[in-house]
Amino acid sequence: MENKSYIDMMIDSLKKKIVLLEKISEYNDMQKQAVGADGFDVDDFDGLVEEKNKLILEINKLDDGFETIYRRIKEELQQNKAAYASEIQVMQECIGRIVGLTSSIEAEEKRIKAEVEKQFSKLKQNIKETRKNSAAVSSYYKSMSKIDTEPQFMDRKK
Repeated sequence: MENKSYIDMMIDSLKKKIVLLEKISEYNDMQKQAVGADGFDVDDFDGLVEEKNKLILEINKLDDGFETIYRRIKEELQQNKAAYASEIQVMQECIGRIVGLTSSIEAEEKRIKAEVEKQFSKLKQNIKETRKNSAAVSSYYKSMSKIDTEPQFMDRKK
């Protein structure tokens, strides 16, 4: 009966992982909106990345726990597949859902990365243009300050 509780813990772990992956997917949607906004705010984007990283750490802990439990009962599961058929079915369904979510998240991450790179490229270009314009204005004022002429429209009659 002890193995039954281990199996239940594994199923719970898989279900928690699904919930966390769904949250990551939601954060991806928020990141997509943040990147697509006209006023791309790097700080907001970084905040979303940090929240996602926390979720990823939780997933890693769940994976480690799952793997530890699985190693303990692997032999029992393989020898008595029929006794645990319904639990194995539930785990397979959860794992299928996890694989689907993971694939979707990875694809979305690639699209977000490409969009972020595009935004940073725009920011770099804007900075380059601003520096170029600033240098031109500065050069203009320097050259104008060296010109020492009398006003041309001054009335010289007295």
